Amino acid sequence: MLFRTELNILPSKAQIQYTDPVLLIGSCFSQNIGSYLQKYKFNVISNPFGTVFNPISIAKLLQVAALDTQFTAEDLLKSQGKWVHPDFHSVLSTTNVKSTLDQIHQAIHHVHLALKRVKIIFITLGTSYAYTFKESETVVANCHKLSGNLFDKKLLSVEESVAALEESIALLRRSNDSIHVVVTVSPVRHIKDGIVENQRSKARLIETAHRLVELDPENTTYFPAYEWLMDDLRDYRFYGEDMIHPSDSAIQFIWEKFCHHYFEKDTLSKLSEVQDILKAAHHKHFNPDSAETAKFKSEYLRKIDALTGRFPFLNFDTEKTAFQ
Repeated sequence: MLFRTELNILPSKAQIQYTDPVLLIGSCFSQNIGSYLQKYKFNVISNPFGTVFNPISIAKLLQVAALDTQFTAEDLLKSQGKWVHPDFHSVLSTTNVKSTLDQIHQAIHHVHLALKRVKIIFITLGTSYAYTFKESETVVANCHKLSGNLFDKKLLSVEESVAALEESIALLRRSNDSIHVVVTVSPVRHIKDGIVENQRSKARLIETAHRLVELDPENTTYFPAYEWLMDDLRDYRFYGEDMIHPSDSAIQFIWEKFCHHYFEKDTLSKLSEVQDILKAAHHKHFNPDSAETAKFKSEYLRKIDALTGRFPFLNFDTEKTAFQ
């Protein structure tokens, strides 16, 4: 007897190998999956511009990276002693104009070069609500604690979200026509907007995602992270203490779904080898100076050498230090 409605989907036609460059951009849920990929040594760039929530800002950042856009001091604003840019997260802000611009330009150029070889881009949409400068009506990614009098709040339409993302994706494919785009909607609830308003916002994001898939079903797909939490798990025990963000067990559950959807048998086998090494590196030995411990460490150093011999791009420096 089943006690929940289960969501099961077929493996993706866009499979991820360990050698495949992957880019994730968007809301903090994108960061959650990106963290798992980084932990297990995949070739991944995760939220290089910081967390971004609304579709227009995500589209703008993809265009900036594709064009390797440069900014000037006139593009920055000062907020509480820091120089910030409204299109970027505060992780790229500093107390110095040049340092802020350097960080922004380094992030842009890094992604610009990566886009030429990226195989899959995951775009995670967080909310349809956005803030615009009153004077220019330009959508911003982050208000950076500037005066609220500078901004208006706006609910983005499906049409403008689709148009912005479609234009950005087309621009990316001019330099790399093999890019596969995966659109997903974050299950993180934006209830500061209101519970009813959050559902309205998510509905627009889901429609935006499926419209993008319909425009190019061969090269664009949808990953149902939102549905796995809201319709499959569907219980407050799968949320954190704030009752807004997914719990660690919920993220682990969706990560496992992600693995079986995007990884072939060979990739899963390599992932298992990496997991074994990571687990061993954190093992607490009963007697660190014993012959058994020395043998254990020596064995795992050999495993690392064997694995990096086959895949030189894998970095086990931290684990090697633990075993040495």
